Amino acid sequence: MKRLARFLAYAVAVVVVLVALLFVASESGEVVVLTSVDESGEFHETRVWIVDIEDGTYLRAGTAESAWLERVLARPQVTLERSGERREVRLVVAHAMTATVNAHMAYKYGVADMVVGAFIPRDNALALRVVGP
Repeated sequence: MKRLARFLAYAVAVVVVLVALLFVASESGEVVVLTSVDESGEFHETRVWIVDIEDGTYLRAGTAESAWLERVLARPQVTLERSGERREVRLVVAHAMTATVNAHMAYKYGVADMVVGAFIPRDNALALRVVGP
């Protein structure tokens, strides 16, 4: 019984460490705050990474099933806070740019991107271009 308790304690400790590692990695580097609105009019803040590429600024949804992505697809007008500045923008799906955005995210965020990618594979990632209102 003591072995089982010890094993469970270790397992819980490993999970806690992995979740903490994921959180620390996801908050590394430049993180912007995206405020989206759901169907009931409630506001939701999501912290995401951002990259500037020659032709524009992009965000990346890690999976097509993420709640914030569903809200943005339904209502693409959002508020983006970057470096303390808030502005209204529209997010546009940019399927063709996903590989490029993944590469720029990997370069910009380095090890943090590798850590997050270990938990959230890039297979279903989706690039979103930030455009003016």
